[in-house]
Amino acid sequence: MIDANIDDMNPQLFEHLAERLMLAGALDVFWVPAQMKKGRPGVYLQVLAHPDSVDDLLTVIFTESTSIGARTYPVTKRMLQRKMFAVQTPFGAVRTKVAWLGAKLVNVSPEYEDCRQIAQKLNVPLKEVIAAAMVAAGKLYPNRIP
Repeated sequence: MIDANIDDMNPQLFEHLAERLMLAGALDVFWVPAQMKKGRPGVYLQVLAHPDSVDDLLTVIFTESTSIGARTYPVTKRMLQRKMFAVQTPFGAVRTKVAWLGAKLVNVSPEYEDCRQIAQKLNVPLKEVIAAAMVAAGKLYPNRIP
């Protein structure tokens, strides 16, 4: 994990920073609003990294942000068993991620971009496309591993 505090950067630069970090091998990039020294608002940047990519990611942080220091430390990431499936909805096919804890299905998540593109193309509410994908996934994967 790489952490950095940033309290003096134009907010418009954060999207670019995240894109560059992902291209450099980050596994995940996120930031949290934080109160910095002297009561200033700032951002607490966290970058999940494979150990082999830490140096490249630090280079991006130091060249694309105003950070002048960062902390690195090992972390363990635990993940659910998961698979991506296409489900058929009345609006068309939607990729849907399903995840299990042991043999119990615990998460169903339609791909946002698939749903958004369908909603725009068909001029239907996005929430209706998402709901249809959830119903279709529930019918195909009812609390068991397929």
